[in-house]
Amino acid sequence: MTTLKPLLTTLGGVFAISAILYASPAQANCTLPAVKLSGSFEKITCTADPKTLLASTATGKPLALLDDTGTVLADLSAYQAVLPMNFQANLLPVLKNNKVGYIDRQGRVIIGFDYDKMPTGDWARAASDERIITYANGRYVIISTIGRLIRTFAPSVSQIDDYQAGQASVIQDGQQFSIDKNGNRTSKKPLMMLVASTANVSSVSSQPPTKIAQAGTPTLPNISQTPIAGISQQRSNTRTLIKQQQNGKWGFVDEKGVLQVLYAFDEVRDYTEGLAAVRQGELWGFIDEKADLVIPFQFPQSGINQGIMPINPRESLKFEHGRAWVGSQTGGKKLCINTKAEAVDCLVRY
Repeated sequence: MTTLKPLLTTLGGVFAISAILYASPAQANCTLPAVKLSGSFEKITCTADPKTLLASTATGKPLALLDDTGTVLADLSAYQAVLPMNFQANLLPVLKNNKVGYIDRQGRVIIGFDYDKMPTGDWARAASDERIITYANGRYVIISTIGRLIRTFAPSVSQIDDYQAGQASVIQDGQQFSIDKNGNRTSKKPLMMLVASTANVSSVSSQPPTKIAQAGTPTLPNISQTPIAGISQQRSNTRTLIKQQQNGKWGFVDEKGVLQVLYAFDEVRDYTEGLAAVRQGELWGFIDEKADLVIPFQFPQSGINQGIMPINPRESLKFEHGRAWVGSQTGGKKLCINTKAEAVDCLVRY
């Protein structure tokens, strides 16, 4: 633990701390300079960024982020706690009202307070390989370092390690496997589980995770003119989920107002046939009632042209009879998909 031995002096009636700072062997890579700090900072510690320091009270309540000269960068007094040694990729885990979020070096909130404390180890993970492992509503969640939802996992997933070299190890129902940066199961041998600050490995179905959106330019599927029977493609809603907005983001709550799907989307549509359209940035995808992204973010907002044919379906991004209108084909006709994200004729034929 880095310690501070303060010498209180009075400068024109203003108290200052002439601080002589010492780094423990565990933090030998962090050099704490001798700095003169105005204010009531009682303790200064290193962060994982050698040019950023944490000022706090003697009891550990965070007060400010400082640069390596002692200049205040950000006020942290609104937060319950921070994890200075998990400050990676310019993202510092912070706790507010017992919810986890991430701020940058200047104190700007980059990832909102939508997440719960981790069930084991540190209450929040550090960013690693452009991904962050988070936790919400009893489920592990992978997000990007800009807060984009990558994948929400089933409650049966009991552990996910931080990403290394593009993959992470997962345990589900006692079985271990690897996933790629999009949350898809891979054939690669799982990395050794890290049983350190992040992991008490216990119990993840041999069923592979549902594929989610791939990075890069979206491509629309090739349209098939062979209609499918709408009834066979339908899903039934098993519960009522209501869309709700918080802090500029959309999610879903149940009839009791309990959050079921994170506030992670820029826009959402109501659930129909067990699926709801959700938008992040310019692209739309579909989630199921378990909040799994079952159809990737690949349909551009600009692709919905209300004036094109056929007339039906009239409403875009909504499943009816097992199909949804998601864009435009070459030539101006509507592009529809089924619940497997396969392109189909927009007309339902019985």
